[in-house]
Parts: sequence; structure tokens; C-alpha cells
Amino acid sequence: MTVRAPGRPTDTETGEVRDRLLSEGARLFADHGYSGASIQEIVDAAGTTKPMVYYYFQSKEGLYEAIFHSCRDNMKKKQESILDDAELSTREKLARLIDTHFELARSTPDLARFMFLVYYGPQAELPQVDKTSDKSVVFQGVLRVVTEGIERDELAGDPIQLTLAILGQVLIQLTAYLQEPDLLTIDDESARNAVDVLMSGISR
Repeated sequence: MTVRAPGRPTDTETGEVRDRLLSEGARLFADHGYSGASIQEIVDAAGTTKPMVYYYFQSKEGLYEAIFHSCRDNMKKKQESILDDAELSTREKLARLIDTHFELARSTPDLARFMFLVYYGPQAELPQVDKTSDKSVVFQGVLRVVTEGIERDELAGDPIQLTLAILGQVLIQLTAYLQEPDLLTIDDESARNAVDVLMSGISR
């Protein structure tokens, strides 16, 4: 039997520390920007020490990248699950795709604000992560559903323009919610309402 050295954290404890660093890092980066959030502030908020940042992420930039990749990979998995469900209608697929973004903002608003920073913040001041493919994944996912809807005679119009209209509506609602969460509700019903509004003008 392996005996744990006195004072050495368990695997469970270190896993929890990593999660706290990701969570508090997202919040502080979103609040203060990359340069404005120090490692000391992050570890203080996470209840740990600087060596744990270097152990898990090697650097402050590594932590920033890990937060981004963790969120991106989770969102990709959710999108793929929706796209591959042959039982869902065009309307339901669009509503669920929209709600994956709404749910991120509802459940982890700090993480949603962090992702806004990565995509729309002052790029010259931020570590460079590969975002091009991620934007394409979101766009191509919605475009795929829209194209299927047109082929099924459920939608009418130019697929590119319809996709841009849908994503624009999502971005507007997310931005408004993150700025004034007490004034706007975004839930699965909101996602369906957004689809209904959009489809009232584009459905056959």
C-alpha cells in the first residue's frame, strides 16, 4: 500500500485545485483582462499557491489557454451531439444549438465573459490561441442545420444569410444578458422563442 507523504495533497484535492484555478482564472481574466489579472490574485482567489499554477499549466498564459480549450472542447461535444441526432427537427436542432450558448452564460457567466474576451477583446493585448477553426465550427454547425431545413422545405432563403441572422441574434442576446442579467432571461424557452421569431420570417 502506498502511503501519502504528510502534507501532500490527494489526487482529489489537486483535481479540485485545478478546477478552482480554471474557474477563478476565467473570472479574473474576464474582470481585469489578461494583463490586469495577476497569478497572485488568481491563486489567492482559488485558495492555493503559485506552484500549483506552474504544476498544472506551466505559466499564466498556459492557464489562459487551458480555460479556453476546456470550454471550447465542451461546447464542441454538445454541438456534435445535437447535429448527429437524426430524430430532431430543424426547429429543435436550432433551439438546442442556441441553448448551448445560453446555458453557458446561465450556469457559468464568468466563463462566458472570458470567452467573449478571447474572441472579441483587444487582440494585441491577449495571448494568441487558434480561434479561427472554432468560429468555423459554430458557423458550419448552424449552416448544416439551416441547409438541411431548406432541403426538407422547412426553411426558405439563402443558407449563409440565414445562418448569419441566427448567430447575430444569439450574439445580441448573450451580450445583453451578460451586461444586464437581471433584465433578461435566457433559458431553453428563450432559445425556442428566438428560433420562432427567426423562423416566422424564413420558414415555408
